[in-house]
Amino acid sequence: MSSGMTATPMVQNPGPTLIGERVNSQGSRKVKRLLLADDYDSLVQIAVDQVSSGAHMLDACVPLTERADERAQMQAVVKKLAQAIEVPGLIIDTTEPDVAEAALALYPGRGVINGNNLENGRERIDRILPIAKKHGAAVISMTIDEEGMAHTREKKFEIAKRIFDIAVDEYGLSPHDMIFDTLTFPLTTGQAELRGDAVETIEGIRLSSSRTCRAR
Repeated sequence: MSSGMTATPMVQNPGPTLIGERVNSQGSRKVKRLLLADDYDSLVQIAVDQVSSGAHMLDACVPLTERADERAQMQAVVKKLAQAIEVPGLIIDTTEPDVAEAALALYPGRGVINGNNLENGRERIDRILPIAKKHGAAVISMTIDEEGMAHTREKKFEIAKRIFDIAVDEYGLSPHDMIFDTLTFPLTTGQAELRGDAVETIEGIRLSSSRTCRAR
């Protein structure tokens, strides 16, 4: 992954690869307030602090229920980040293809799209993958299909392999540009049926990385 001037390996040695996820309207009340106020300078400072703390990549997620201009806000955030700091790897965290397209068109480096899945069958990925190919972006795909979030290792692998085959065989993406988020519920949920979820996720990662030809 790269900015306009610097590059960083997607897989760090020694690991792990650290991703700063604080610029996220879904997980931070502070970020939500800043976005509602169009206070992009303060958002940049949050990003700077994460890079200073060792983040190799930064995730930007900006949708708000109070506003319908996710595309414009993502463009503003990407512009500010690109001007203010050397972000070696910027992750555009959105499920909206037009937002991903607009952001990658502005980013001077090689980024990542986060938000790909099979929740609506091929509807989303058939829009996301051509954008990734056009801009040379990597893609983070979640193990979700038409039946919902996968819980077993076999189902996680099945979905990952399905997405991988479409991306690599049909759209020509590099296997190295495919990253899978096998998802899990917190151990603190306390639900009996989810007690083995962490183990299934770990094994799902093992299966997906070993059988999908160099995917992450």
